[in-house]
Amino acid sequence: GVDMMVLCSNTFLVMFNTFFNIATTAIMVFSKESDSGWGPWIFLTVDSLNAIGIEAEFANSIYSTLMPGAFFVGYPMCLLMAGVVPFILNSFLMKVIYVWRSLP
Repeated sequence: GVDMMVLCSNTFLVMFNTFFNIATTAIMVFSKESDSGWGPWIFLTVDSLNAIGIEAEFANSIYSTLMPGAFFVGYPMCLLMAGVVPFILNSFLMKVIYVWRSLP
């Protein structure tokens, strides 16, 4: 039902956002570090020190993205989404239905 749709859409949006952030970071690192062109093929070649440096900079950028934010952002979001938002939404719906008599 609706709960499965919400789960699937949330999963899709998180995956899309993650891949978009990785792609943006890769483009930023490739365009900053590479002199002879940039692209994903730089990972397939290790024939130059420049390619190894770009790969190390990309890994460092992804690590900086994940640490520490991605490990600790779940706890405040849990408190917000499981406590504050349902209370406000339920209070608003109770006022609309029972106090203001706006819905049937």
